[in-house]
Amino acid sequence: MTILDEIAQKTRERIAAEKRRYPLENIRRDAEEAPRLASPSGRRPFELALSGEGMSFICEVKKASPSKGIIAEDFPYLEIARAYEAAGAAAISCLTEPFYFLGKDEYLRRIAGEVHIPVLRKDFTVDEYMIYQARALGASAVLLICAILDDGQLVAWRQLAQELGYTPSKVVRPQENPMICFLIYTDEKVAIAQESTFYTFVLKGVEAAAKELGYRVMIRYLEAGADFFRQMEDVLPDLSGVILLGTDITTQRKGEITGFAGKNVGFPMVIVDNFIFSAYVDCVGNDNLFGAKSAISYLIDRGHRRIGYLRANQRITNFDDREAGIRMAIAEHLGNGPQMLETIGVSVSAEGAYRDVCRWLERTSHLPDALFGENDVIAAAAIRALKMKGIRVPEDISVMGFDDIPVCEMVEPTITTVHSFKESLGREAVGLLHRRILTGQNGDMARASGVIKLSLSTRIVERQSVASK
Repeated sequence: MTILDEIAQKTRERIAAEKRRYPLENIRRDAEEAPRLASPSGRRPFELALSGEGMSFICEVKKASPSKGIIAEDFPYLEIARAYEAAGAAAISCLTEPFYFLGKDEYLRRIAGEVHIPVLRKDFTVDEYMIYQARALGASAVLLICAILDDGQLVAWRQLAQELGYTPSKVVRPQENPMICFLIYTDEKVAIAQESTFYTFVLKGVEAAAKELGYRVMIRYLEAGADFFRQMEDVLPDLSGVILLGTDITTQRKGEITGFAGKNVGFPMVIVDNFIFSAYVDCVGNDNLFGAKSAISYLIDRGHRRIGYLRANQRITNFDDREAGIRMAIAEHLGNGPQMLETIGVSVSAEGAYRDVCRWLERTSHLPDALFGENDVIAAAAIRALKMKGIRVPEDISVMGFDDIPVCEMVEPTITTVHSFKESLGREAVGLLHRRILTGQNGDMARASGVIKLSLSTRIVERQSVASK
């Protein structure tokens, strides 16, 4: 029995008890006497609220979930709902399931009476009683999960919803549901994704491409070391596919990714910003090796012979590829002499990298010609440390980064860097996922047809932090 089956069975038992306390004819009367959905209060029909220009957000009021446990001990649900409305949410989703999500019907009733945007009753509808109940509580929409209903129930309850004033959307099966999840893999021991704005640009590309293709985007986090299915069990039935942001995936953690990526999980998956070559799963990423190699070659072409390599202490596969590119360029242009490359270990956090570069400056007697940071956060921290020590950039030492995030133009001097096509990563990932969804290829079917590892090129962006030697 899946967690969805378990919740559905518990809901059947709960509704049976509620019907004994308050019979069907009573709740039907309450629903029929409820105010019209398009009431003077200003609430608009749910479908109309989601039809505006741009991205529409349905924001969720949820106290707990099976995967996360208690999300908020102190749960000011009305304040949360008002804040969503003030922030521009198109609609609110309110959990009323009491055992696994700690929801209450009262939350829905109070929120629907307070806000002026539509409210969805998010519960596991297993009986017509719940549709009448949702209407009586003031819900502007109800949720029918195809995976727990048969065809007869779907047809009948869709008709019932329409009779109660709801405008039904297209009834879809889970595999046709136009929802994709942007799943951010996080490892607190690495925390590179959180320390950089890189992924926000990938997400921007995902959202733009998804909108063009008619998908909605759900954003979730997957914690390193935790079970994928337990963390995602409450949303798995709603998904058509997953784009997994793999920035924080380390060599040591690859095994847990291969435990679910490329398997028959019911939908296709694409990993973005990482290549998991040991897994039969589609991936889209940057050519980190050639990008770093071209950066070092660029510095050497500008006359720099002694390179300081600001190497992140927290290692991810992208950094390992960049390190390989750095060493390849040094060997190709300068030989393998140890004096040609000085490795300086630094943290990936801005403050940590700043402190580490300061400590290195205190103990070094000879500066290299140039410093190359494995990402722009490290490069910016290095410039800050150098300036604090009275060392001029680029007059005394050049500095170069990787990724081309906004911090490059927020420091003085502005940072010469390797530009990665971040939004294109997101767009290409959605396009690849879309093709898999249309052809029904996931897990073994994608493997049989050949998984795709798509690598995007990089280019150097020249600014002020590098000078010719």
